[in-house]
Amino acid sequence: MKESTKKILLFEDDEGITQLIACALGQDPSFELVEYGDSDRPLEKVREHKPDLIILDLNLPSVSGWDVIKIIRQDKSLGRIPVIMITGHYRSASDIVNGLGEFEADDYVLKPFSPNVLLARVKAMLRRRDMSVAGGKKTGESREIKFAGIRINPDNSEVSVNGGNKVELTQTEFNILFFLMKRSGKTCTRDEIYDYIGAPTEDIISRVIDKHIVGIRKKLGKYGSRIKAVFGVGYSMDNNDD
Repeated sequence: MKESTKKILLFEDDEGITQLIACALGQDPSFELVEYGDSDRPLEKVREHKPDLIILDLNLPSVSGWDVIKIIRQDKSLGRIPVIMITGHYRSASDIVNGLGEFEADDYVLKPFSPNVLLARVKAMLRRRDMSVAGGKKTGESREIKFAGIRINPDNSEVSVNGGNKVELTQTEFNILFFLMKRSGKTCTRDEIYDYIGAPTEDIISRVIDKHIVGIRKKLGKYGSRIKAVFGVGYSMDNNDD
């Protein structure tokens, strides 16, 4: 596999959907799709392949997609891998919000879906993930940001607090925190955050962003209070103590 090739792991038991996804991603020669159907050992496959992105059906007969995502996020070696959930059952706004927030998924696709839309989302997600690394290589300089006891380095995707204690964030959480820290002291609207991270469902932007902010604050501990809510607008990074 060439260095520029992106490996995508697919867990989907519906053969028709699998063929649809394979056809869509096959339009981009830089993608290598590894297909698994109703695998009862998805985590074993993820650890084996260490993919750039996972597409996961939430309703596999042998295992719950929710459980798979939870365990992936708890594994330090796998936790930053972007996950796109696909399902034909969870359609309400609350289902999507919970999936993107509480279960820390990165995107949510409902069946039936357009192959071209899925392809666009995969490309956008991988592009955002690679932007910080590519930018650091071009400049040859570290773009580490330090603010109010928090340190974030987009060149190696590391976050630390209190002088060195590492914080494990998902890719989406990392992108949100990086966006806020780059604009420290300024108010960032939910629409601006949405545009930066590429949240998938515009009509529930507020709740999706809010869920991710709750997760980031929790993981940052006492430093999470630096993320201030601006009523009716969005969020900002504040250097002042409460």
